[in-house]
Amino acid sequence: MKKIVLLISLAVFAVTFNGFSQKKAKVMSVTDFETLVLGDTAIQVVDVRTPEAFRNGHIIRAKNMPYENGMSVRDMINRLDNKRPVAIYCQAGKKSKAAAKRLCKKGMKVYLLDQGVDQWRRERRELVR
Repeated sequence: MKKIVLLISLAVFAVTFNGFSQKKAKVMSVTDFETLVLGDTAIQVVDVRTPEAFRNGHIIRAKNMPYENGMSVRDMINRLDNKRPVAIYCQAGKKSKAAAKRLCKKGMKVYLLDQGVDQWRRERRELVR
């Protein structure tokens, strides 16, 4: 009987622990994302668009880490401080969502700009070159 209780307890712990490692990125509105990026210098801002799109305008403090052309999540993690949160975005939200999901699985805290730079521009926020 004690073995059964122990096995059940271990199974519950394993499921619970696995759930914590599978956390999701926090999806943020333009206003909240801007407040986060401008207000917290510990946040690492990552633009996963192409270098050309990045040169045409990006969010302040962003580093360009294109999520294509051979850039893997492992490459991103090697370039980022895994103890600091990441604010990530792309053009419309699809690539950054995929990258964010993989970064979260590696244990990083991630904030995701909902609808990407397209929404940023619709709300007339500033991009830098």
